[in-house]
Amino acid sequence: MEVALVLWLLFGIAAAAIASSKGRSGCAWFAMGVLLGPFGLLVALLPSSEQKNQAKAREDGVAGEFRKCPHCAESIRREATKCRYCQSEVEPV
Repeated sequence: MEVALVLWLLFGIAAAAIASSKGRSGCAWFAMGVLLGPFGLLVALLPSSEQKNQAKAREDGVAGEFRKCPHCAESIRREATKCRYCQSEVEPV
């Protein structure tokens, strides 16, 4: 029983470390890792939607068409005047 508890805590710690390295919430992913065990760890290893969007932009050759929102740091189009994530007004580049 004690070994299983330690193992599940290690899943939580590993999920939190992986998520933090990807810019995600470490605390939330620790809880997910503890609750879901190895499945939480596997989900933490999956690429985030932001990473998928950036990879797709590189494949399509439009990586230069995006920039980071100065308010929330999400990727938005260069010509955008309003961030679609945080709804802040931004200056087009």
